[in-house]
Amino acid sequence: MKYAVISDIHGNFDALKAVLKDAESEKVDHYIFLGDLIGDFHQPNEVLDTIKNIPNCSVVRGNKEDYIKELAKEDSSTCTKEQFFPIYWNYNELLPKNREYIDQLPEKISIDIADNQFISMTHASINFMGYSKADDLDGWKFTKLMKTTPLTHQEYLEYAHLLLANDEIFQDGLAMLPDGVILFGHRHSQWHTRFENKTIVNPGACGMSNDMDTCAPYTIINFNNYEWTVKEKRIFYDTEDMIQKYKKSSFYTTSKVWGELNVMALRSGENQTLPFLGFLNEVAIELGDASKPVSNKTWLEAGKRWLK
Repeated sequence: MKYAVISDIHGNFDALKAVLKDAESEKVDHYIFLGDLIGDFHQPNEVLDTIKNIPNCSVVRGNKEDYIKELAKEDSSTCTKEQFFPIYWNYNELLPKNREYIDQLPEKISIDIADNQFISMTHASINFMGYSKADDLDGWKFTKLMKTTPLTHQEYLEYAHLLLANDEIFQDGLAMLPDGVILFGHRHSQWHTRFENKTIVNPGACGMSNDMDTCAPYTIINFNNYEWTVKEKRIFYDTEDMIQKYKKSSFYTTSKVWGELNVMALRSGENQTLPFLGFLNEVAIELGDASKPVSNKTWLEAGKRWLK
């Protein structure tokens, strides 16, 4: 059995289509989606409709889907804080059938493959291991590491293995999971490693890669003769064409700061959110804005300075 593992699409339909086309050429038997299907780009309905129509498919929800579930309990008709415009836009853009689909998605799934072999999946490692060193294997820290100590991908995989091997919290969490493959995304960097009879895979962020590669990542896992193999893939798609369509969308026009941050991330393959939020905090202190979230005035001023 061959499985395509895809995570963090974030509403980037162009990236998803490119990955699915490649997975089809690989003759994949089953598709696994690890959440954050929507959130930051302009085609959430297209993404969800496509995933729902894949016959052999397992899907868990991510934090972006959790936001939609929570917003359903509130008045979603208006939003006064520009910092939160994207999630309100997504909620109001989603078709009712797709809100219902999100509402029923589980946090975790376990697939029984064979005797003592399982695929255990969730969106974020915290759901399996709590706060562990797996959270340090994110796109933002990846970029900082590569700019100070450039590594080949194989060297990075060795770095990841050593980091997790010496993390008691991660190893304790791992011990509670069955043998087989453990899958999670969320951190927007692609890697995998193995400890005894357990293979750990993060397929990267299909729709918003933050590990300095603008191609869309996904990972194929193959179970054959009671052995697991891992094949990491990066798929080219026309990001500039996608950006031009994105800039014409109502998402972009109603949430220009987030929209531009996302465009920068697509073009650079680097996380833009964390450095901007750090800068936002500096601007808030300068302007004497102690509100949480910050005022729209502070948000827009920080965005103006950052994007300049």
